[in-house]
Amino acid sequence: MWTRVNLKKETVVVDSRQAKAYRKACNDFSDAFMEGKHTLQDLLNETMSEGLLVFIADHMHPSMRSALHGTERINECAALALGLSQDVSKPVSKETQDFALGLTLLLNTKSTVVQCCTTYQPGHADRCTGFWAWCFEAMVDAVTTHTKFHLPPTDDALGRMCAAFSTLIRHVVMNWNKGTCVLFHLSEHPPHVRLLLDLVEFDDMRDAIVRLIYCDHSYAAMELVKRAKIISLLLHRLTALDWSADKDNVESVLCSLVFAPYISPRGDLIFIKSIPKDKLTGEPDYVQLCGTSRDMAYTPMRLFTSRVR
Repeated sequence: MWTRVNLKKETVVVDSRQAKAYRKACNDFSDAFMEGKHTLQDLLNETMSEGLLVFIADHMHPSMRSALHGTERINECAALALGLSQDVSKPVSKETQDFALGLTLLLNTKSTVVQCCTTYQPGHADRCTGFWAWCFEAMVDAVTTHTKFHLPPTDDALGRMCAAFSTLIRHVVMNWNKGTCVLFHLSEHPPHVRLLLDLVEFDDMRDAIVRLIYCDHSYAAMELVKRAKIISLLLHRLTALDWSADKDNVESVLCSLVFAPYISPRGDLIFIKSIPKDKLTGEPDYVQLCGTSRDMAYTPMRLFTSRVR
C-alpha cells in the first residue's frame, strides 16, 4: 500500500487538534531517536499509524532526516522492512515491518539511496552497489546461515519478506527508475539470482523477478538479463516445482513472458490473455501495449523478445 499515489491524500490531517498531536508525536519520535533513547525497531511499533508515519516523513527535523539518510540507518530501516532482526531475542513484529517499509519508501528518493549518475554526483554508483549487495546478503544470511540476521519464528515470515522485497522493487522501478542497477548487481552475483529463484513459489517474489526482467527496454538492460540468465533459470526452476492446480506458477509466468510482459508508465505489470491487433495491418500491436509511439516499434525490448520479427 505504500506505493499508492493517493496515500498522502488519504492520510492528510484536516483537524487542528490532530495536527497538534501529530506534531508533538513527530518531535517526540525525533528526540527519542536522536538522543539514542530508542531504536527504530522500538519506535516503529503498534502505537504508530499510517497517517502519523506520513506526517513524520513530511515534517521531521532536518537533522533527523539527515541521520536517516546515512548508509547505516538506510540499511537498518531496510532490514526492518524485510523483517530481519540482528537480535534473535527481538524478532521484528508485523507492525514494525510494515511501518519500516513505509518509512523507507516515504523518506528516501533515488538520490538518497540508489542514484547512479556519476557524471555530476561522484561516488553514488558505489553507494547504489553497496545498498543492493547489503540487501541481498542480508536476505541470504537470514534464509541460510542465520549468522547475523534472523527472521521472526512465524509461518509467514518468508512470505512477508518476499512481499516487502517485491514492494521495494516495485518502488525502485516505478519511482526511482533504477531497476537496471538491480539487474547489474544480479548479473555479477549468481548466488543472489539463485536466492530469488529459490523463493519463486511466493507470488510476490515471482512478480518482483518478472518486473526486474522488464524494468528497462534498453540494450544494456537486455544484455544484463541475458548475462544473469534470469529467464532460462526462472523457467527451469518453475518446471522443477511440483505442479498444483490451485497455483500454477509456470502458466502464470509464461503468460507474463510470452504475451505481454511490458511495464506501463506507472510501472505496473500488464498481464493479458490476447494481444490487440493493429486496425490497419491486422498485425499484433505491441506499441499499444507499451504505450509508446510507433517510432518505438523496434526498441531493444522488441528485438530481444523477437516480437516484431
